[in-house]
Amino acid sequence: MAKLSALRLVSLLCFAVVQTSAAVLVESINQVPHGWKSASIPHPSSSIVLQIALVQQNIHELEWRLAAVSTPDSPDYGKYLDIKEINEIFAPSNVTYTAVESWLKSHGVASYTRQGGSIWFQTTVSIANAMLTTEFKTYSDSTGTEKLRTLQYSIPEELVGHVDLISPTTYFGTTKAMRALRSQNVASVARAKYLNNPQKPSGCNQTIIHKNETYQIFHPDCLRAKYGVDGYTPSAKSGSRIGFSSFLNETSSFSDLALYEKHYGLPKQNISVFLINGATDVQPPSNKNDSEANLDVQTIVSFTHPLPVTEFVVAGIPPYIPDPALPIGDPVQNEPWLEFYEFLMSKTNEELPQVITNSYGDEEQTVPEPYAVRVCNQIGLMGLRGISILASSGDTGVGMSCVASNSTTPQFNPMFPVCVIPQAVLSL
Repeated sequence: MAKLSALRLVSLLCFAVVQTSAAVLVESINQVPHGWKSASIPHPSSSIVLQIALVQQNIHELEWRLAAVSTPDSPDYGKYLDIKEINEIFAPSNVTYTAVESWLKSHGVASYTRQGGSIWFQTTVSIANAMLTTEFKTYSDSTGTEKLRTLQYSIPEELVGHVDLISPTTYFGTTKAMRALRSQNVASVARAKYLNNPQKPSGCNQTIIHKNETYQIFHPDCLRAKYGVDGYTPSAKSGSRIGFSSFLNETSSFSDLALYEKHYGLPKQNISVFLINGATDVQPPSNKNDSEANLDVQTIVSFTHPLPVTEFVVAGIPPYIPDPALPIGDPVQNEPWLEFYEFLMSKTNEELPQVITNSYGDEEQTVPEPYAVRVCNQIGLMGLRGISILASSGDTGVGMSCVASNSTTPQFNPMFPVCVIPQAVLSL
């Protein structure tokens, strides 16, 4: 009996330590982001899936190491690292894993998943509120999208130095495809004035009328001429490969690609597909808004044939931990950036293309700084592996009427994740 009492006393003391440990604020935002409003308070037993991005060792070395392998006159030029070497230098320490996993277990979270430099876990809203000294609420935007978010969160003092951020928390997200705009008169004038456009082949100004709308037909030959690469064919023997990401539940259509190739007389080519975080590849795609994925694959194939092409379809939800007591969370609650790059960081160099392009983006002002820094560091690590990440700089540019998040102050809004890391990102 005395032994049992002692065990109970130890358990109570441990519980007390968890409950009374000083909480340190990690992130906070002053107000609900523009376009969002508080919709409801979720039931305490509602399910939530969170990602803990762990502090990476030696991350301060990333920039100079990246510059060394990217600078032609550097003795380390072209000496890229494989994923094993990356992990030896930058992976979170065992001490960090132990500290965070002990914290999870102290709150009854027995099941969790490691991926890249992050830990995923599923719990209830009430437990998440207690763990992070916060209050999650359901927020909605004008489209009806609902997300579980909070305006601030904290972690125990002993986890400072082990946790970069926890997501999704203060990141509401406005991820969108960077599609061409219908009205581009201002941009067209600027291009005509300042850019020396190469001569376009005959037949590049054809139009077609569809559902009473007039569209310009842009032949692949015209596109190649536009970028000055007409007459160039990549070598299939080079070993080069290219990939692209598909977010927002979009997937490219194999049948549309075949039709595009046939219509323009292009050699027939299939693509490989990686499914990330519960993504599905339904053919033909059931999502009517698949135009971005189709535009990407058709443009890439017309430019890079016969190089192998890979599509990374990202569902934006993390790998769920099986738990019969908890329902599956809402698949639209998480943003895809961290999930995507953590997945890439879990693969060997040989498994990935040397170039990966991404035509989606968020307004930078909507992305919390810790989240943005973490994603940019992941992109930098990809560059250190010799893998180039191409990111869209947006559709609008400095000529559009932009406003700050308070919806009144004029402000140019750059697009995330166009990151300021040398050689890590090429902005298109």
